[in-house]
Amino acid sequence: MLSAAIDTLIFDLDNTLADRNKAMRKTMEHWLQLHAGHPCPLALIMEQDAEGYTDRTLFCSWLLDTFGTQTTGIDDPAALLLYIQQTMLKYLAPDPGVLQLMEKLRQRFRLVLASNGSSQVQRAKLQQCGLIGYFDEEHIFISGEMGLAKPATGFYTTILERLAIHPQQAMMTGDDLTNDIRPAQQCGLFSCWVSQGRSTGQAVTPDLTIHHITALDQWLKC
Repeated sequence: MLSAAIDTLIFDLDNTLADRNKAMRKTMEHWLQLHAGHPCPLALIMEQDAEGYTDRTLFCSWLLDTFGTQTTGIDDPAALLLYIQQTMLKYLAPDPGVLQLMEKLRQRFRLVLASNGSSQVQRAKLQQCGLIGYFDEEHIFISGEMGLAKPATGFYTTILERLAIHPQQAMMTGDDLTNDIRPAQQCGLFSCWVSQGRSTGQAVTPDLTIHHITALDQWLKC
């Protein structure tokens, strides 16, 4: 059971509240289908993508170098990135279970978003997934707007300062041990790891581990 002092829940977006990897897989499947007769090494592409943590310019350059430019007529990494971002949005949709959870949580907690990415892309994802209404504008923290990004501890301390709260009042929930869990713990926040069936395999011990975000209400007694 969580400390009664916790009144603020901070959430990662990609692969925590929104199934970013599923949308990316579908986007890459669509992209690869344009290769007539070309093998579809989707697993290799997803490995290179690294759940979005590979630098986007490097990733798109690798795609073009590996598969050529005949696929879409796109020969520029920036243009390919725009194509991927726009296509991914089509494959994101509201998750009824996540929305039900957020509706419960908003009645008891201050809900905060903490996400790496560009302002336009991350806000579009929030809108597409039906999540934008659960976060007050002053409670949305996106690296592209802040000039700071995970895993820098300054990303988290800045959020605490802007919210005017102590670390003991907040819990960070995310799917990435390196970017979400470790730095949050270093800043004194309680941490909840969305494992998706994975084991830690690292020298990081989350305070709480759940398989999927919708299991959070069992721990918060909503």
